[in-house]
Amino acid sequence: MKDLNKKVYSRFLDAFNEKHTINGLNIRSWAVKIADEMGCTTFKASQSWLDRWKKSYGIVNRKITKFVSSGHEEDEDLKREAAAKFAQAMQIKIERVGAENFYNADHTMIIKELRAKRSLHLKGAKTVTKQVQNLHGTTHSHTLVPFISCDGRTLKKALMILQENTGFDFGPRIDKTLFRPPNLHIICSKSGKQHAFQVEDMLDACFFPEIQSGAHLLLDQWTGFKKLDTEDLEVKWGKEVELAGIPAGCTSLIQPLDVSWNFYFKEMQRKLTEKIIIEDIDFKVSDRNNTIKLVSFVFHQMGSPRYENLVKYAWYKSGYTTERPGYFANPSSFALSCTYRICESTNCKNSSFLRCSWCAKHLCFHHLFLACFHLCSNFVEIV
Repeated sequence: MKDLNKKVYSRFLDAFNEKHTINGLNIRSWAVKIADEMGCTTFKASQSWLDRWKKSYGIVNRKITKFVSSGHEEDEDLKREAAAKFAQAMQIKIERVGAENFYNADHTMIIKELRAKRSLHLKGAKTVTKQVQNLHGTTHSHTLVPFISCDGRTLKKALMILQENTGFDFGPRIDKTLFRPPNLHIICSKSGKQHAFQVEDMLDACFFPEIQSGAHLLLDQWTGFKKLDTEDLEVKWGKEVELAGIPAGCTSLIQPLDVSWNFYFKEMQRKLTEKIIIEDIDFKVSDRNNTIKLVSFVFHQMGSPRYENLVKYAWYKSGYTTERPGYFANPSSFALSCTYRICESTNCKNSSFLRCSWCAKHLCFHHLFLACFHLCSNFVEIV
């Protein structure tokens, strides 16, 4: 019986490694065939045998989360190989031009009301229902395009594309009341996604003012980026720029923003959204101006020198640098884990809502978003 079980398990592993769908009938059928080959013609492969066999090898029934084609593994190997070669080639360029002159830009989706997919709940519940401010806001999105440098900086200004039914222009009423923070260049489209003709405007507003001549910009294979011709902007700004295109299908492996930075940005946005809602603050996060305020604030927090190593780690994890950066704090943990204090604004007795990643002060929601919009640049190191 021990030999039989081992041979059935070996057959299971063959099918498992080929990523075939396997069920109990397959196992029992293989067991009977193997038993016959061993001369055990009376073996029946009962359900009780199957249960014992699965338990002994730690095999359980799991939901299939993804289907792939037969050539998927070969394709993935080719992508990993192409990604590694590209990253190694960029390492040479980074050493030549300097990490301070190497940049990355990426589109990241901004859900209007970003909420967690899991929550604490009473044991045994068959359904888990939670309240949101606006159901529409949990399914519709805008787009943010930030820029980061290989030496650990998040550039001061990002592009934000709002989803507007008016198309590429704000209506006169919206344009008059639109909140325009200094760290976001705001445009719009019907889909909330960027179009190719808007790329040069983005570089003009967010990228060229902060770079030196000879900079390199790392971009993915989006059509709008591939069509980009920087000559006119180079003439306007007097700065030469070299574009580097990440190989198709490799962005999840070697796009620095996608590998690390975007995760921490969305985590802070989500936790701030949920804190606003659970504390019953009168601030509808999916409203246009409030969404802009929240995105602007989180983006400013992410730009703190406190997270320099976080940005460097995105490049290291992608394979563009070889020296692992030192410790860095998790932005949402730094900002939200130590907020049970009184606001440090003058004469304010409200409870703290957040600790600023720049000045490290504990501030209430009123002094962060309402009385003034807290985009301070006074960095205080925490020893």
